[in-house]
Amino acid sequence: MKELSRMLDKAKQMQWISGFDVGRVNPVNISRLLYADDTLIFCGADRNQVFFFKSNFVYFEAISGLHINMFKRIMYPINVVNNMEELTEILGCGIGSFSTTYQGLPLGDNFKSSSIWSGVVEEFEKKLASWRMQYLSMGGRLTKINSVLGSIPTNSMSLFPLPGKTLEQLDQIRRNFLQEGNSTEHKFHLVEWDKVILPKYQSGLGIKDQAKHNRCLLMKWLWRHTQEDQSLWKEVVREKHGSQDHWSTKQAIGPHGVGIWKCLSRLWDEFSRNDQLIVGNGQHVKFWKDRWLGNTTLKGNDIAPDQFRWGHTDGWKFRVKAAYKIAMDLNVITDNWPWKLNWKVKFPPKIVCFSWTAMHEACLTQDNFATCVTEKQKLIAICFSNARLPQTYGACSSPLLE
Repeated sequence: MKELSRMLDKAKQMQWISGFDVGRVNPVNISRLLYADDTLIFCGADRNQVFFFKSNFVYFEAISGLHINMFKRIMYPINVVNNMEELTEILGCGIGSFSTTYQGLPLGDNFKSSSIWSGVVEEFEKKLASWRMQYLSMGGRLTKINSVLGSIPTNSMSLFPLPGKTLEQLDQIRRNFLQEGNSTEHKFHLVEWDKVILPKYQSGLGIKDQAKHNRCLLMKWLWRHTQEDQSLWKEVVREKHGSQDHWSTKQAIGPHGVGIWKCLSRLWDEFSRNDQLIVGNGQHVKFWKDRWLGNTTLKGNDIAPDQFRWGHTDGWKFRVKAAYKIAMDLNVITDNWPWKLNWKVKFPPKIVCFSWTAMHEACLTQDNFATCVTEKQKLIAICFSNARLPQTYGACSSPLLE
Protein backbone atom coordinates (compact mmCIF):
# COMPACT_ATOMS: atom_id res chain seq x y z
CA MET A 1 0.00 0.00 0.00
CA LYS A 2 3.01 2.31 0.30
CA GLU A 3 3.31 2.44 -3.48
CA LEU A 4 -0.32 3.50 -3.85
CA SER A 5 0.12 6.12 -1.13
CA ARG A 6 3.13 7.61 -2.92
CA MET A 7 1.25 7.70 -6.21
CA LEU A 8 -1.61 9.57 -4.54
CA ASP A 9 0.86 11.98 -2.90
CA LYS A 10 2.32 12.77 -6.30
CA ALA A 11 -1.14 13.24 -7.76
CA LYS A 12 -2.01 15.73 -5.03
CA GLN A 13 1.20 17.66 -5.67
CA MET A 14 0.37 17.81 -9.38
CA GLN A 15 -3.21 18.86 -8.48
CA TRP A 16 -4.69 15.89 -10.31
CA ILE A 17 -6.85 15.21 -7.24
CA SER A 18 -8.20 17.84 -4.87
CA GLY A 19 -9.04 16.16 -1.56
CA PHE A 20 -10.54 18.47 1.06
CA ASP A 21 -9.18 21.05 3.51
CA VAL A 22 -9.66 21.17 7.28
CA GLY A 23 -9.17 24.52 9.01
CA ARG A 24 -8.70 28.05 7.74
CA VAL A 25 -5.39 29.40 9.04
CA ASN A 26 -3.08 26.55 8.04
CA PRO A 27 -5.50 24.09 6.43
CA VAL A 28 -4.68 20.40 6.46
CA ASN A 29 -5.43 18.77 3.11
CA ILE A 30 -6.63 15.17 3.16
CA SER A 31 -6.75 13.19 -0.07
CA ARG A 32 -6.71 9.61 1.25
CA LEU A 33 -6.79 7.44 4.37
CA LEU A 34 -5.23 3.98 4.51
CA TYR A 35 -6.09 1.31 7.05
CA ALA A 36 -4.70 -2.22 6.66
CA ASP A 37 -5.62 -3.15 3.07
CA ASP A 38 -8.45 -0.57 2.81
CA THR A 39 -8.10 2.80 1.09
CA LEU A 40 -10.43 5.79 1.33
CA ILE A 41 -9.82 8.39 -1.40
CA PHE A 42 -11.36 11.88 -1.37
CA CYS A 43 -11.76 13.87 -4.57
CA GLY A 44 -13.99 16.42 -6.26
CA ALA A 45 -17.02 15.45 -8.36
CA ASP A 46 -14.91 15.80 -11.51
CA ARG A 47 -14.74 13.18 -14.26
CA ASN A 48 -11.05 13.99 -14.91
CA GLN A 49 -10.15 13.08 -11.32
CA VAL A 50 -12.14 9.84 -11.58
CA PHE A 51 -10.36 8.99 -14.85
CA PHE A 52 -7.07 9.48 -13.04
CA PHE A 53 -8.13 7.05 -10.32
CA LYS A 54 -8.99 4.41 -12.86
CA SER A 55 -5.61 4.67 -14.60
CA ASN A 56 -3.85 4.91 -11.23
CA PHE A 57 -5.37 1.62 -10.11
CA VAL A 58 -4.25 -0.08 -13.33
CA TYR A 59 -0.66 1.15 -12.85
CA PHE A 60 -0.69 0.05 -9.21
CA GLU A 61 -1.80 -3.48 -10.09
CA ALA A 62 0.87 -3.71 -12.79
CA ILE A 63 3.67 -2.47 -10.51
CA SER A 64 2.80 -4.32 -7.31
CA GLY A 65 1.27 -7.50 -8.68
CA LEU A 66 -1.67 -7.00 -6.32
CA HIS A 67 -5.30 -7.06 -7.39
CA ILE A 68 -7.93 -4.50 -6.42
CA ASN A 69 -11.30 -6.06 -5.65
CA MET A 70 -13.72 -4.38 -8.06
CA PHE A 71 -16.77 -5.60 -6.17
CA LYS A 72 -15.79 -3.76 -2.98
CA ARG A 73 -15.31 -0.35 -4.59
CA ILE A 74 -18.09 2.02 -3.62
CA MET A 75 -18.41 5.76 -4.31
CA TYR A 76 -20.15 7.88 -1.67
CA PRO A 77 -21.48 11.32 -2.67
CA ILE A 78 -21.12 14.22 -0.23
CA ASN A 79 -24.04 16.64 -0.47
CA VAL A 80 -25.63 16.76 -3.97
CA VAL A 81 -23.66 15.30 -6.91
CA ASN A 82 -25.63 15.61 -10.16
CA ASN A 83 -23.33 13.46 -12.32
CA MET A 84 -22.99 10.59 -9.87
CA GLU A 85 -24.04 7.87 -12.31
CA GLU A 86 -21.53 9.09 -14.90
CA LEU A 87 -18.69 9.02 -12.36
CA THR A 88 -19.50 5.53 -11.10
CA GLU A 89 -19.73 4.24 -14.65
CA ILE A 90 -16.19 5.46 -15.36
CA LEU A 91 -14.78 3.76 -12.27
CA GLY A 92 -17.02 0.71 -12.51
CA CYS A 93 -18.23 0.79 -8.92
CA GLY A 94 -21.47 0.99 -6.98
CA ILE A 95 -23.12 3.98 -5.34
CA GLY A 96 -23.24 4.16 -1.55
CA SER A 97 -25.16 6.44 0.77
CA PHE A 98 -24.84 7.79 4.28
CA SER A 99 -25.32 6.66 6.91
CA THR A 100 -23.19 3.54 6.59
CA THR A 101 -20.67 1.58 8.63
CA TYR A 102 -16.92 1.09 8.31
CA GLN A 103 -14.99 -1.38 10.44
CA GLY A 104 -18.09 -1.77 12.57
CA LEU A 105 -18.41 1.96 13.32
CA PRO A 106 -21.11 4.26 11.88
CA LEU A 107 -20.34 6.98 9.35
CA GLY A 108 -22.57 9.92 8.54
CA ASP A 109 -24.97 9.50 11.45
CA ASN A 110 -25.49 11.56 14.59
CA PHE A 111 -23.29 9.98 17.25
CA LYS A 112 -25.91 10.82 19.89
CA SER A 113 -28.57 8.83 18.08
CA SER A 114 -29.64 5.59 19.71
CA SER A 115 -29.83 3.99 16.25
CA ILE A 116 -26.04 3.66 16.00
CA TRP A 117 -26.13 1.55 19.17
CA SER A 118 -28.99 -0.67 18.03
CA GLY A 119 -26.51 -3.22 16.68
CA VAL A 120 -24.84 -3.46 20.09
CA VAL A 121 -28.18 -4.00 21.83
CA GLU A 122 -29.16 -6.64 19.25
CA GLU A 123 -25.83 -8.41 19.74
CA PHE A 124 -26.44 -8.47 23.50
CA GLU A 125 -29.83 -10.08 23.01
CA LYS A 126 -28.49 -12.49 20.39
CA LYS A 127 -25.76 -13.78 22.71
CA LEU A 128 -28.34 -14.56 25.38
CA ALA A 129 -31.02 -16.02 23.09
CA SER A 130 -29.76 -19.60 23.25
CA TRP A 131 -31.94 -22.03 25.18
CA ARG A 132 -28.83 -23.23 27.01
CA MET A 133 -28.64 -19.91 28.87
CA GLN A 134 -31.57 -20.87 31.09
CA TYR A 135 -29.59 -23.76 32.58
CA LEU A 136 -26.65 -21.64 33.75
CA SER A 137 -26.18 -21.05 37.45
CA MET A 138 -25.62 -17.55 38.75
CA GLY A 139 -21.86 -18.18 38.62
CA GLY A 140 -22.12 -19.23 34.97
CA ARG A 141 -24.21 -16.17 34.12
CA LEU A 142 -21.66 -13.94 35.86
CA THR A 143 -18.87 -15.46 33.75
CA LYS A 144 -20.97 -14.97 30.61
CA ILE A 145 -21.55 -11.30 31.40
CA ASN A 146 -17.90 -10.53 32.16
CA SER A 147 -16.27 -12.55 29.39
CA VAL A 148 -18.75 -12.14 26.51
CA LEU A 149 -21.13 -9.24 27.04
CA GLY A 150 -18.43 -7.00 28.48
CA SER A 151 -16.42 -6.97 25.25
CA ILE A 152 -19.27 -6.37 22.77
CA PRO A 153 -19.65 -2.56 23.16
CA THR A 154 -15.94 -1.84 23.70
CA ASN A 155 -15.24 -0.92 20.06
CA SER A 156 -18.08 1.61 19.90
CA MET A 157 -17.45 2.97 23.41
CA SER A 158 -13.83 3.66 22.45
CA LEU A 159 -15.03 6.42 20.11
CA PHE A 160 -18.58 7.46 21.01
CA PRO A 161 -20.14 8.57 24.31
CA LEU A 162 -22.78 6.11 25.43
CA PRO A 163 -26.31 7.64 25.35
CA GLY A 164 -28.27 7.38 28.57
CA LYS A 165 -31.10 5.44 26.94
CA THR A 166 -28.71 2.84 25.52
CA LEU A 167 -26.88 2.59 28.84
CA GLU A 168 -30.15 1.78 30.58
CA GLN A 169 -30.99 -0.86 27.94
CA LEU A 170 -27.62 -2.60 28.31
CA ASP A 171 -27.80 -2.49 32.10
CA GLN A 172 -31.33 -3.88 32.07
CA ILE A 173 -30.29 -6.80 29.86
CA ARG A 174 -27.30 -7.62 32.07
CA ARG A 175 -29.28 -7.11 35.29
CA ASN A 176 -32.17 -9.34 34.25
CA PHE A 177 -29.89 -12.04 32.86
CA LEU A 178 -27.78 -12.15 36.03
CA GLN A 179 -30.75 -12.48 38.37
CA GLU A 180 -33.25 -14.35 36.19
CA GLY A 181 -31.32 -16.00 33.36
CA ASN A 182 -33.56 -16.77 30.38
CA SER A 183 -36.36 -17.95 32.60
CA THR A 184 -39.83 -16.70 31.76
CA GLU A 185 -40.67 -16.63 35.46
CA HIS A 186 -40.07 -13.45 37.39
CA LYS A 187 -37.35 -13.70 40.03
CA PHE A 188 -36.46 -11.23 42.73
CA HIS A 189 -33.31 -9.15 42.32
CA LEU A 190 -31.66 -9.84 45.63
CA VAL A 191 -28.84 -7.25 45.55
CA GLU A 192 -29.03 -3.70 44.24
CA TRP A 193 -27.41 -3.16 40.85
CA ASP A 194 -25.26 -0.31 42.19
CA LYS A 195 -23.62 -2.84 44.52
CA VAL A 196 -23.34 -5.54 41.86
CA ILE A 197 -21.21 -3.37 39.53
CA LEU A 198 -18.69 -2.53 42.23
CA PRO A 199 -15.26 -4.24 42.02
CA LYS A 200 -14.93 -7.47 43.95
CA TYR A 201 -12.70 -5.90 46.60
CA GLN A 202 -15.49 -3.35 47.22
CA SER A 203 -18.17 -6.01 47.82
CA GLY A 204 -19.38 -6.20 44.20
CA LEU A 205 -19.29 -8.87 41.50
CA GLY A 206 -16.80 -7.03 39.31
CA ILE A 207 -19.26 -6.37 36.47
CA LYS A 208 -18.17 -3.30 34.53
CA ASP A 209 -19.87 0.02 35.18
CA GLN A 210 -20.47 0.89 31.52
CA ALA A 211 -20.72 4.64 32.08
CA LYS A 212 -17.35 4.89 33.83
CA HIS A 213 -15.74 2.37 31.50
CA ASN A 214 -16.93 4.47 28.55
CA ARG A 215 -15.29 7.60 29.98
CA CYS A 216 -12.01 5.76 30.58
CA LEU A 217 -11.97 4.43 27.02
CA LEU A 218 -12.59 7.92 25.63
CA MET A 219 -9.78 9.35 27.76
CA LYS A 220 -7.38 7.14 25.79
CA TRP A 221 -7.78 9.68 22.94
CA LEU A 222 -6.66 12.48 25.26
CA TRP A 223 -3.58 10.45 26.15
CA ARG A 224 -2.83 9.79 22.48
CA HIS A 225 -3.24 13.51 21.81
CA THR A 226 -0.39 14.26 24.22
CA GLN A 227 1.89 11.60 22.69
CA GLU A 228 1.33 11.41 18.91
CA ASP A 229 2.72 14.71 17.69
CA GLN A 230 3.14 13.60 14.06
CA SER A 231 -0.19 11.84 13.58
CA LEU A 232 -2.63 13.09 10.96
CA TRP A 233 -5.67 12.93 13.22
CA LYS A 234 -3.99 15.20 15.77
CA GLU A 235 -3.14 17.74 13.06
CA VAL A 236 -6.77 17.75 11.97
CA VAL A 237 -8.11 18.19 15.52
CA ARG A 238 -5.68 20.98 16.41
CA GLU A 239 -6.25 22.83 13.15
CA LYS A 240 -10.01 22.58 13.53
CA HIS A 241 -10.29 23.53 17.21
CA GLY A 242 -7.06 25.40 17.93
CA SER A 243 -4.44 24.74 20.62
CA GLN A 244 -4.81 25.57 24.28
CA ASP A 245 -1.19 24.56 24.80
CA HIS A 246 1.09 21.85 23.44
CA TRP A 247 -0.88 19.14 25.25
CA SER A 248 -4.53 20.12 24.84
CA THR A 249 -6.91 21.89 22.45
CA LYS A 250 -9.35 24.71 22.97
CA GLN A 251 -12.96 23.97 23.79
CA ALA A 252 -14.75 22.74 20.67
CA ILE A 253 -17.41 25.20 19.47
CA GLY A 254 -19.81 25.26 16.57
CA PRO A 255 -23.10 23.56 15.68
CA HIS A 256 -21.80 20.94 13.24
CA GLY A 257 -18.91 18.52 12.99
CA VAL A 258 -17.53 19.07 16.50
CA GLY A 259 -19.73 16.85 18.66
CA ILE A 260 -17.35 13.98 19.34
CA TRP A 261 -14.34 16.12 20.24
CA LYS A 262 -16.56 18.41 22.28
CA CYS A 263 -17.53 15.42 24.43
CA LEU A 264 -13.90 14.27 24.64
CA SER A 265 -12.61 17.71 25.65
CA ARG A 266 -14.99 17.71 28.64
CA LEU A 267 -12.91 14.88 30.08
CA TRP A 268 -9.69 16.93 30.28
CA ASP A 269 -10.28 17.89 33.94
CA GLU A 270 -10.85 14.29 35.02
CA PHE A 271 -7.93 13.09 32.92
CA SER A 272 -5.50 15.74 34.20
CA ARG A 273 -6.01 14.82 37.88
CA ASN A 274 -3.42 12.09 37.45
CA ASP A 275 -1.02 13.62 34.94
CA GLN A 276 2.49 14.89 35.51
CA LEU A 277 4.73 17.07 33.36
CA ILE A 278 8.44 16.27 33.20
CA VAL A 279 10.53 19.28 32.20
CA GLY A 280 13.19 18.66 29.60
CA ASN A 281 14.16 21.51 27.30
CA GLY A 282 11.26 23.67 28.51
CA GLN A 283 9.71 24.25 25.08
CA HIS A 284 6.23 23.06 25.99
CA VAL A 285 5.92 23.39 29.79
CA LYS A 286 4.47 26.65 31.10
CA PHE A 287 6.54 27.88 34.03
CA TRP A 288 3.70 29.44 36.03
CA LYS A 289 0.64 27.37 35.08
CA ASP A 290 1.80 23.77 34.60
CA ARG A 291 2.42 21.35 37.45
CA TRP A 292 5.97 20.34 36.65
CA LEU A 293 8.25 20.61 39.67
CA GLY A 294 7.64 17.26 41.37
CA ASN A 295 10.60 15.72 43.22
CA THR A 296 13.31 16.24 40.60
CA THR A 297 15.54 19.19 39.81
CA LEU A 298 15.79 20.94 36.45
CA LYS A 299 19.57 20.67 36.26
CA GLY A 300 20.77 18.49 33.39
CA ASN A 301 17.37 18.38 31.67
CA ASP A 302 18.10 20.92 28.95
CA ILE A 303 18.50 18.32 26.18
CA ALA A 304 15.60 15.89 26.54
CA PRO A 305 12.17 17.05 25.30
CA ASP A 306 9.37 17.82 27.73
CA GLN A 307 7.22 14.82 28.57
CA PHE A 308 3.59 14.29 29.50
CA ARG A 309 3.10 11.47 32.00
CA TRP A 310 0.07 9.82 33.53
CA GLY A 311 0.31 8.40 37.03
CA HIS A 312 -0.62 5.08 38.65
CA THR A 313 0.87 2.82 35.95
CA ASP A 314 4.23 1.31 35.14
CA GLY A 315 6.03 3.41 32.56
CA TRP A 316 3.78 6.40 33.32
CA LYS A 317 1.50 5.56 30.40
CA PHE A 318 -2.27 5.84 30.35
CA ARG A 319 -4.07 2.55 30.85
CA VAL A 320 -7.84 2.16 30.61
CA LYS A 321 -7.76 -0.48 33.38
CA ALA A 322 -5.97 1.88 35.78
CA ALA A 323 -8.28 4.78 34.91
CA TYR A 324 -11.33 2.60 35.51
CA LYS A 325 -10.00 1.53 38.94
CA ILE A 326 -9.49 5.17 39.90
CA ALA A 327 -13.00 6.04 38.73
CA MET A 328 -14.50 3.18 40.74
CA ASP A 329 -12.54 4.12 43.89
CA LEU A 330 -13.92 7.67 43.93
CA ASN A 331 -16.66 8.45 46.47
CA VAL A 332 -16.73 4.89 47.79
CA ILE A 333 -17.15 4.25 51.51
CA THR A 334 -14.33 2.04 52.77
CA ASP A 335 -15.53 -1.40 53.84
CA ASN A 336 -13.21 -3.39 56.09
CA TRP A 337 -14.89 -6.69 55.28
CA PRO A 338 -12.39 -8.98 53.43
CA TRP A 339 -14.45 -9.34 50.25
CA LYS A 340 -11.47 -10.59 48.25
CA LEU A 341 -11.28 -13.79 50.27
CA ASN A 342 -14.62 -14.91 48.90
CA TRP A 343 -13.19 -14.96 45.37
CA LYS A 344 -9.91 -16.65 46.26
CA VAL A 345 -11.43 -19.91 47.44
CA LYS A 346 -11.46 -22.71 44.87
CA PHE A 347 -15.15 -23.51 44.90
CA PRO A 348 -17.55 -23.73 41.94
CA PRO A 349 -18.73 -20.27 40.80
CA LYS A 350 -22.35 -20.92 41.82
CA ILE A 351 -21.23 -21.57 45.42
CA VAL A 352 -19.04 -18.46 45.46
CA CYS A 353 -21.93 -16.37 44.11
CA PHE A 354 -24.27 -17.79 46.76
CA SER A 355 -21.80 -16.96 49.53
CA TRP A 356 -21.48 -13.43 48.10
CA THR A 357 -25.27 -13.08 48.22
CA ALA A 358 -25.31 -14.39 51.78
CA MET A 359 -22.62 -11.93 52.89
CA HIS A 360 -24.85 -9.14 51.60
CA GLU A 361 -27.69 -10.64 53.67
CA ALA A 362 -29.72 -10.78 50.47
CA CYS A 363 -30.74 -14.45 50.31
CA LEU A 364 -34.45 -14.95 49.81
CA THR A 365 -35.21 -15.60 53.45
CA GLN A 366 -38.63 -14.97 54.93
CA ASP A 367 -37.81 -11.45 56.11
CA ASN A 368 -36.23 -10.47 52.77
CA PHE A 369 -39.15 -12.00 50.92
CA ALA A 370 -41.53 -9.86 52.94
CA THR A 371 -39.83 -6.68 51.72
CA CYS A 372 -40.00 -7.74 48.05
CA VAL A 373 -43.65 -8.65 47.59
CA THR A 374 -46.95 -6.81 47.75
CA GLU A 375 -49.56 -7.34 50.45
CA LYS A 376 -51.66 -9.47 48.08
CA GLN A 377 -48.67 -11.70 47.32
CA LYS A 378 -48.07 -12.15 51.04
CA LEU A 379 -51.62 -13.40 51.48
CA ILE A 380 -51.34 -15.79 48.55
CA ALA A 381 -48.06 -17.12 49.99
CA ILE A 382 -49.86 -17.90 53.24
CA CYS A 383 -52.51 -19.84 51.36
CA PHE A 384 -49.86 -21.80 49.47
CA SER A 385 -48.29 -22.85 52.76
CA ASN A 386 -51.30 -25.13 53.36
CA ALA A 387 -51.93 -27.47 50.44
CA ARG A 388 -55.49 -28.19 51.62
CA LEU A 389 -56.55 -24.55 51.33
CA PRO A 390 -57.90 -23.18 48.04
CA GLN A 391 -55.06 -21.69 45.98
CA THR A 392 -56.89 -18.52 45.03
CA TYR A 393 -56.93 -15.38 47.06
CA GLY A 394 -60.61 -14.66 46.50
CA ALA A 395 -61.71 -18.07 47.80
CA CYS A 396 -59.18 -18.37 50.62
CA SER A 397 -60.77 -19.06 53.98
CA SER A 398 -57.65 -19.07 56.13
CA PRO A 399 -58.16 -17.45 59.57
CA LEU A 400 -54.76 -15.79 59.08
CA LEU A 401 -56.40 -13.43 56.61
CA GLU A 402 -58.89 -12.11 59.10
